Amino acid sequence: MNTSWFERPSGQQGRGAFRIIAPWWRWTLGVLAVVSLSACSTLRLSYNQAPTAAYWWADRYVDFQDSQSPQVKQDLQAFFAWHRREALPPIQQQLQRWHGLLAQDISADQACREFGWVQAQLRLMGEQGAAPLARWATGLRPEQIQRMQKKFDERNQDFAEEHIESPAAERFQERLKDNRERWTDWYGRLSPSQVQALEQQLRASPWDAAVTLEERRWRQADLLATVQRSQQQPAQAAAAIREHLLRYASASTPARESQRQQWLRQGCQQFADMHQRMSAEQRAHAQARLQGYIDDVGALIAQARSGS
Repeated sequence: MNTSWFERPSGQQGRGAFRIIAPWWRWTLGVLAVVSLSACSTLRLSYNQAPTAAYWWADRYVDFQDSQSPQVKQDLQAFFAWHRREALPPIQQQLQRWHGLLAQDISADQACREFGWVQAQLRLMGEQGAAPLARWATGLRPEQIQRMQKKFDERNQDFAEEHIESPAAERFQERLKDNRERWTDWYGRLSPSQVQALEQQLRASPWDAAVTLEERRWRQADLLATVQRSQQQPAQAAAAIREHLLRYASASTPARESQRQQWLRQGCQQFADMHQRMSAEQRAHAQARLQGYIDDVGALIAQARSGS
């Protein structure tokens, strides 16, 4: 997992700390956990199209058959209807809180608490999605499970080529470029001293791509084992999915979990340090950007309440 909230490796199946190791249904659950991952001007359009986008994303991994597609599409429509009705209002409230926090210095402890809220949203969506995901899992055919494994292998190879096998200097420059773009996107142009600080942060980052890849493979294997177990015991499938999602949110061993927590803490510290370096004008830029999301989420809530 990356150590900076703004560190999002390019070329992966998802962009963000939760998505580096995401299987196809994790994207379905997590696509709206942090609405700031979408461009503000297109948030409402993207949200309204999310059931269709989620279906096509999942279909890339399993190639749904004609007999399976109607149920999957129905489940996705129901999931996002629930999310619009129940999850968007708390998200709007949280974004409003963040809007106020952006004007202040933020400690690492504060940053980790806010990140904890995002994790709680993912758990909530996982709980809501467990039943439909269990239906999908029990209905998958052997060739579809094999296709999932093949897709995982392809993505893992892409990850290895980009983050492990390419020259170290090239990898670092790509990370620096990506991080700089993310901070600039939110706060506006960075000063030379801010860019220098960002570069120093990345050089000191404890994130290990090889460990991330190992954990990614572990989660993928756990997912496939969960699917097979669900098919053997369909009555216990929803419980198996919930247990998988709980494991997914941790690491493969106690030692790796301790390492993961260290990375998370370091990421919180890096975010706090960079935010503290931002000028009042840059923070106002970030607030204006966030206000666009608040307005869009408010419009989506009003749309849901009006039944349109």
